[in-house]
Amino acid sequence: MYTNTTRLGAVASGPIIALGSISPLGYHGIFATCAGLTLVAAVMLVPNGRKS
Repeated sequence: MYTNTTRLGAVASGPIIALGSISPLGYHGIFATCAGLTLVAAVMLVPNGRKS
């Protein structure tokens, strides 16, 4: 499971960094995108935690 998670993170981070490097926001845009994805993941975990 850890290998799949690492692989998904590597695949997802490539486009985020590529888009951040060409956008005017630069590193701040990369950070904001990652923060947004973390928020989405946290929101998706809340309903799953309440079912158990």
